[in-house]
Amino acid sequence: MTDSMNPPASVYDTVDLETEQFYDTAGHRITEESNQRLVEEVHRTIGRPSLTGPGQHSPQLNLRLSEPVNARLVSLAERSGKRKSDIVREALIRYLDDTEPELAQAA
Repeated sequence: MTDSMNPPASVYDTVDLETEQFYDTAGHRITEESNQRLVEEVHRTIGRPSLTGPGQHSPQLNLRLSEPVNARLVSLAERSGKRKSDIVREALIRYLDDTEPELAQAA
């Protein structure tokens, strides 16, 4: 039995795709070039979809909350079935939509 925290050395061995032959499930040979395309595709699909647009970076914002505010957010997320980030994003958009016109009129 293999310990998942200490996999066998063969897991770390490198493969020379130019000299060794490996094939995908469709029978196509896996080359360094096709492997690189697969790696790039995986990197593009990791995580949530971009909010900015396909293949584009979405800026992230980290913030601190008090325990009571976080507890309310967690509770709302559980009850609504939404992610906390979606709730905060929706609230921020509403705040910006309400505040920006007021500031434009005051200027």
